[in-house]
Amino acid sequence: MPAFSELKNSESKTPRQLFTSTHAGLLKDGEKWMGSIASQCMLVLTIIATVVFEAAFTVPGGNEDNEGILCSIFLLWHT
Repeated sequence: MPAFSELKNSESKTPRQLFTSTHAGLLKDGEKWMGSIASQCMLVLTIIATVVFEAAFTVPGGNEDNEGILCSIFLLWHT
């Protein structure tokens, strides 16, 4: 099979050269698609990171609990 990879067709192109020239349009379309998918994924990742960050620093009960619990990011005590 490696011997066939060096053979040339009637236009003096190897299989790799023929494939590259034939699929050049697909390469451009793939680059555009990948760019749009990357943008969409970045948006979703930003939203998820925001929600996770908010959930990590929000203590259930908040700082207006009737039991006298003061909830803070760095400190939690009973009064």
